[in-house]
Amino acid sequence: MNRTTHPPGGRPLLDRSGAATAAPLPARTSSRRQPRPRSQQWAAWAFLAPVTLYLVLFYAYPL
Repeated sequence: MNRTTHPPGGRPLLDRSGAATAAPLPARTSSRRQPRPRSQQWAAWAFLAPVTLYLVLFYAYPL
């Protein structure tokens, strides 16, 4: 069975020969990330700290 993907409109895009073509890529608005607010940074570090501590204690220290 031949599987094809369709753009959001539901119909495949066809060129003049009738062959299906790829949907155009969306335009990128900005290549730079916006900085996170401080509260989100603290939350991210709070979730990463226990995992990092576990890895250091049980994997890195014995080595």
